[in-house]
Amino acid sequence: MRIKFWGVRGSTPTPERRNSRYGGNTACIEVRLANGTLIILDCGTGLRALGKSLLREYGDRPVHGYIFLTHFHWDHIQGIPFFLPLYKKGNIFLFHSVCRKGAELKGAVEGQMVSPYFPVDMNAMGAVRRFYDLDERPINLNGAVIRDAGVLVYDAQYTPEVLEGEKMGWGHSSWLEGTRIARESGVKKLLLFHHDPDNDDTYIDGLVEKARREFPDVQGATEGLEIELPAGSMTGASVTEASNRRRERRYQLMLPLRVGWREPSGQTQEAQGVAQDLSRSGIYFVVPDEVRADQPLELEIIIPDDITHRGEMALRFVAQPLRTARLTEVHGVPKPTLGVAARLIPQEGSTSHEGNLQP
Repeated sequence: MRIKFWGVRGSTPTPERRNSRYGGNTACIEVRLANGTLIILDCGTGLRALGKSLLREYGDRPVHGYIFLTHFHWDHIQGIPFFLPLYKKGNIFLFHSVCRKGAELKGAVEGQMVSPYFPVDMNAMGAVRRFYDLDERPINLNGAVIRDAGVLVYDAQYTPEVLEGEKMGWGHSSWLEGTRIARESGVKKLLLFHHDPDNDDTYIDGLVEKARREFPDVQGATEGLEIELPAGSMTGASVTEASNRRRERRYQLMLPLRVGWREPSGQTQEAQGVAQDLSRSGIYFVVPDEVRADQPLELEIIIPDDITHRGEMALRFVAQPLRTARLTEVHGVPKPTLGVAARLIPQEGSTSHEGNLQP
């Protein structure tokens, strides 16, 4: 199982530089099961970037996904009108949520797209949409539900002081309550989530440090963070965010890549491949096995705006291969194929914008 965070903010989006490290998009989490099943937890503004990523990954293939909404507050549904896979025929999305105070799922989701709130209604969406109101009580976060969990993702929007004062009755919780529950339930790792829009990166760092005094393994959830749970196990989770020493953000991609290399005769060669994973200092890509990966390679790739947030960026790199592996079949690359993990070496003046990604 792989879990990826596309939005970690609570209440309202905060596209501000002071929040760039943790991220400003509201709640959205992608879950991929070992068999490829796609599950989406909540549909805040982070859903928009997830949608673009899915279109790149699936290409012409249909996307089938299960969407679960924890509740119907704006910050958990406001990304739905901007989720591009919903507008593509052949895709299928099954929405699920527990009924709350008479509100039914279909009405809550479609209501934000009726006039005068949105220019088109959900009839403009070509994908098949089905809605399932779960006839169950809300799940309480205690007891056997999270006992011995590998990872607990916890809404820690408020500090204990704010929760007991000006925001009493607003819902949410605090880092202190999260550490208590994690400790009593035998949780292995605690991820603080749903960050308050007024709390910048530095402030959240401080909350994480306070939480670590109460529970040893605590981290603040960031956009782009990925968690791998080993097959057949719900414990022993390992966080695979790229390069912890530099807090790099890793992007799962399916983008065309041009690779160039030099034959022993001195003749230059080129081939087309697919970039699948990119960070500031590293890349994983798939190319035809004719590519000579025993030498530095020239790479050229176009990074879309939903990753850079600064407009489309054309990048040209020299990459030093670190390891390679023969692959059986990869969408978009002629067989046989070679998977290459490499270190990026930005070349001065060789990009149309900048030679690395900004946070």
